[in-house]
Amino acid sequence: TFAAVPLIEEEGGYLDLGSRIQLHPNPSNNGDIQIFNEQWMDSEVEMTIMDVSGKMVFKQDYFETSTIQENLNLLSNGVYIVQLKWGNQSEQLRWMLQR
Repeated sequence: TFAAVPLIEEEGGYLDLGSRIQLHPNPSNNGDIQIFNEQWMDSEVEMTIMDVSGKMVFKQDYFETSTIQENLNLLSNGVYIVQLKWGNQSEQLRWMLQR
């Protein structure tokens, strides 16, 4: 179960959760997504993206990187839930694709 995460929108479309996780751009106008967390350098990170109905539309594992970058331009416009798991921690973010 994932706890709700407070969403803080900053200038430039950044989503910043107390400097732990940064999600950019949000909304995305071309499918690009970049997520940063310096705590991930020594971890495996699992990213799962689901549409609002809960259907998984993307899943990928990342190893020893502080930055995740993907282009998800094959997805339809809409709101997505980005689940991130690393070590014994997890976060759930809201991301919007709007062309």
